[in-house]
Amino acid sequence: MIDFNKRLLQEQSGKPTNPIEIYETLDRLVDKGPLRPAQESILNEW
Repeated sequence: MIDFNKRLLQEQSGKPTNPIEIYETLDRLVDKGPLRPAQESILNEW
């Protein structure tokens, strides 16, 4: 069986968890634009 407690006790990998920061790392040249104010507001509350 997998012991997830060992995984939970390890230090964080430093990956961003803020959804706005994650969105900013996307390749916007394809089809993504900047967040609209309403979208950013929801993500800030989340």
